[in-house]
Amino acid sequence: MITLASLICFLGFYACYLTSSKSVPLEFRFGKWLQKNPNVSNSIGLCLFAISCILLIWNLGVGAGILTFFILLMAVGSMIIILNPLKIIGFRGMVFIVVLFLFFETIKF
Repeated sequence: MITLASLICFLGFYACYLTSSKSVPLEFRFGKWLQKNPNVSNSIGLCLFAISCILLIWNLGVGAGILTFFILLMAVGSMIIILNPLKIIGFRGMVFIVVLFLFFETIKF
């Protein structure tokens, strides 16, 4: 559940990040579409933030969920801002990391 909330938070921050004029989109159609439609992109990003926060609150409780959401938001945000201009974040790499984290999360429980 935490991995899913992390992925949703990542997608929400990336959607909001693409509204910046200095952002460099990934080479896929949805990223280009989000950059061309900044109002829709901000709305999608904020909705994904809310979903991620609600998932974390539901899983961890109110206080720990909100604290975890903000820590996750800072970590994801700094990762996107640092790594996206270098084009290190790729779709296949992101899918591999999420699958790996889901695997470790299911083994843990």
